[in-house]
Amino acid sequence: MALPQKLYETPADQLPAFVEQSLQPEGGWKEEVKDAWQRIERFFREQCFRDELVLEREVRVLKVVKGGSSGKGTTLNYSSDVDLVLFLSCFSSFQDQAAHRRSIISFIKKRLIQHSKNLAYSITIIPQKETTRVPRSLSFQVQARKTSEVIGVDVLPAYDALGHFSSDFKPSPEIYEDLITSGGPPGEFSPSFTELQRHFVKSCPVKLKNLLRMVKHWYLQVQTKATTSTWMKGLEL
Repeated sequence: MALPQKLYETPADQLPAFVEQSLQPEGGWKEEVKDAWQRIERFFREQCFRDELVLEREVRVLKVVKGGSSGKGTTLNYSSDVDLVLFLSCFSSFQDQAAHRRSIISFIKKRLIQHSKNLAYSITIIPQKETTRVPRSLSFQVQARKTSEVIGVDVLPAYDALGHFSSDFKPSPEIYEDLITSGGPPGEFSPSFTELQRHFVKSCPVKLKNLLRMVKHWYLQVQTKATTSTWMKGLEL
C-alpha cells in the first residue's frame, strides 16, 4: 500500500487533519486487528499449554497483555505491530525467565504450528536471526482476511513481576532491586513492565499519541527511501 503524502509537505495548521485522514486506523482495519488479537489470545489462554508439560511442569497463563502500537493506541492505518505478552506461572523470577525462555519459545512455536488451522488465519513464522543471545520473542505474521496487509505479532513470554496491576499501581522498590541484581542486558526484561509502559502512553494527551504516529510515519518514509537507494546502487554495480 502506498504511503500517504509526505509529512514535511503538510502545513502545520493541517497536521490534525493529516493525522485523522491518513494515519489513524480506519474502522475496518481496527476490527480486523481486533479479531486476530482475540483469536490468538484465546489460543494461548485455552489451548497452547493445555494437557502439556513444559520443563517437566504444568504451565498456566496468568494473564495476557497487549503491547506494541496496538496496546498503546498509536497504530498507523494498515500497519500494526502487536506485542502479545504472556505472563506464565513457570517464571518465578527474572533469572528464571532468562534460564527457561528459549525452551518456552520453542514449545510455543511447535504448538502454534500444530494448531494454526484453528485460528482461522494464515500464519507465517518469522525465522529468528542467528545470534548468541536467547530470543526474547516468537515473531509471526497474520494474513488479514479482507485486505492484502499483514498483522505482525510478537509473543513475549515474561515473568509477572508486577502482579495485580491497576491505574493507581506503584511498583515496590524491591521489584527494581530484583531487576538490577538480575544481571540482564538493557531491555532484557522490559516485557514484564508492559502494563506500566502502556498505561503511561494511553494516559497521555491525544496530541502526543498523534505525534508518535507522525514520527513513525516519517520513519517509514525515510526507511523506504533508504531501501530504494540501496537497491539502485546495487543495479549500478
